[in-house]
Amino acid sequence: MRAARLFVTALFCWVLSSCGGGSSVALNTGGGVGTGGTGITLGTVTGFGSVVIDGTSYSSASPQYYAQSSQGEADAAAPGDVELGSQVQVELDAQGNPSSVLIAPDLVGAISGMDAAGFSVNGVRVRYSSAPSAGPMTYFSGLTGPGAVTVGMQVAVSGVYGLDLANAPYFQATLVERLPDVNPITRISGVLSGLNASTKTFQIGTVTVGYGAATRLDSTGAAIANGQFVNVWSNQPLRNGGKALTANSLRIRSLLGRSGTAQFSGLVSSLTGSGFALGAIAVDTSALPAKTTGLTAGQYVTVQGSIDARTGTVMATALASYASQPVATAIQGTITGYLASNAFFVRGVPVDASTAHLQNGTSLASLADGVYVTLVGAVGAANSGVIVASSLSVTSQAPTGETVDYRGTVSQLQNGSFVLTSQNSGNPAPQSLSLAANVSYSNGSASQLINGATVEVEATKTATGLSAYSIAFIGAQPSNMAGGGSAPPVLIHGRVDDLGASSMSVSGINIQLNGIAAQNGTLANGAKVDVWLSVSGQNNIARSITIVN
Repeated sequence: MRAARLFVTALFCWVLSSCGGGSSVALNTGGGVGTGGTGITLGTVTGFGSVVIDGTSYSSASPQYYAQSSQGEADAAAPGDVELGSQVQVELDAQGNPSSVLIAPDLVGAISGMDAAGFSVNGVRVRYSSAPSAGPMTYFSGLTGPGAVTVGMQVAVSGVYGLDLANAPYFQATLVERLPDVNPITRISGVLSGLNASTKTFQIGTVTVGYGAATRLDSTGAAIANGQFVNVWSNQPLRNGGKALTANSLRIRSLLGRSGTAQFSGLVSSLTGSGFALGAIAVDTSALPAKTTGLTAGQYVTVQGSIDARTGTVMATALASYASQPVATAIQGTITGYLASNAFFVRGVPVDASTAHLQNGTSLASLADGVYVTLVGAVGAANSGVIVASSLSVTSQAPTGETVDYRGTVSQLQNGSFVLTSQNSGNPAPQSLSLAANVSYSNGSASQLINGATVEVEATKTATGLSAYSIAFIGAQPSNMAGGGSAPPVLIHGRVDDLGASSMSVSGINIQLNGIAAQNGTLANGAKVDVWLSVSGQNNIARSITIVN
């Protein structure tokens, strides 16, 4: 399902090639994620039901997913690793279906230089976005918002690159994700300068980046050069008081040598009468009737066009600005982890629908695990890690062709199919599933898919059942009565926040630890967890806690 706000038959890739003036240096290259497609798109995840990028919906069922890990900058990942506010690159095949999705944060490291407007990571300035007209609002994962940010905290920041009035660079954050205090990854992005082939170093802001023969440049024979926008990944910490870093891999944002269509979003800079830049990508608006009328530096815009392979410039054929046409957060899918109308999940996103305008005869009493909903909302003011729904409707059944999420127990496994018994409105609901050709596994491997396994499945609804393209293994549901409460236990997931001796918060939900020891790792702020809990009166009581790696 692909409903476009602007256009899209596009794919996104950061093509890694030489551009800009000054010297250039070739590195160890390899065919990387996102090369060889038919077009490009780059943007912010603004919703789900498949995956929605700046208001344009792409199928989440067909691609392979890639994300950073401690071992690599683009390792195999699962659809659930895409978060609201993520910066992603999506490559499409010749039929216009996504073939790969790369989740690409811009900064990973410790917070410093904090003030009311933002903070710094690895010497690079980060600004919050709190007005829809300025671009996607900053979404927080594992944090309740700016007030919960502290100096020294490890975070991953996804955002869009801009220049302030003094021509100083910054990122406008679309996602701030808390990480555990022990974090093996360092990431920095920005415009490359001071390239020195003799010392094999260059500068990004205040950090000197070193590279060598082992540094990976995912391209087809490209070279780095001054003036390029680069993303550096390392599994080593900053050195020399935060002023030096050794690069394991580099990505260079350039369209030089590419052809085809493009859609991408960012903050306007270098504005002239005939164009502007988004990051390091030049946009020529001479073919547009209004050209750059009404645009100002710093506006968040989405551009459609074609690529001039000789220059890497995008020749714009359509342009939309959030200043006049903000994109709301739009999510559709099945409810999981339902606790109350102000505390449930849709496609992993915490939702508060207690004040939503209910449509099509929907009532709050109809909300429960397994119910298919469509909602529009915005990042919460009190908790920026929750989407507060402004409108919501319930569909009696998930529409054919749409994405659903179900949790349940596997049975009748045979020849790439099985039966999943999940809960729908509190009742057992067995459903037939087949495994898609590109099925991915998380929290385990394919060998663990056996009868009796408890799994969370992301699938496409078909006329004959469900086609599962993502399977996550989860701990078995505890019995109803143990630990208090008569209702069935509820499974929620997210990052730990505000961990104390007897309680913690996960996705804005306060949980009593109940003496439960975490499985598969150490419970700490920033850890990603699956928690089975029981509700007893006004208390949410942990029944089991599993660290998710």
